[in-house]
Amino acid sequence: MSGNRKLLTQLNQILTNELTSISQLMVHAEISKIWGYTKLSEAKHKHVLYKLRNTEWLIERIVSLAGSPKSIEIKTLEIATNIEEIVIKDDIVLQKAANIYLLAVKQAQTLGDLATINLLSKIIDNEKNHLKSIDIVEIPMDEISLQNYFLSEISAG
Repeated sequence: MSGNRKLLTQLNQILTNELTSISQLMVHAEISKIWGYTKLSEAKHKHVLYKLRNTEWLIERIVSLAGSPKSIEIKTLEIATNIEEIVIKDDIVLQKAANIYLLAVKQAQTLGDLATINLLSKIIDNEKNHLKSIDIVEIPMDEISLQNYFLSEISAG
């Protein structure tokens, strides 16, 4: 099946965003681990696994549309310098990705491409379910609470 050029471009943009978010999540997982935030690190590692599955499905769909999977360019990673930034910067990357998914769904709807609509809907639903299923790591953002959280993470580890 030959794919619409605009839709293939959007799918490749999604692929780029997935690869960028995987890189950023991996870096933040390791930073969290080094800083002693093991629960946050584990949650980030799990999220990476879900994102890797998404990229596999995207690549399969791009190839099935006779396209060439390519990452246009990995975007600049927004690496955090503290725990609060990790949470905020990763949320921003995930929100940007969600917006691009929605644009691609609209394009696929315009073309009547049910397979792409189903795939993107599946990825969006999986992402939502994953975020609900992981232990939400509540990070207190004031300095004293943050220090107490850090101590409890080290004690638990």
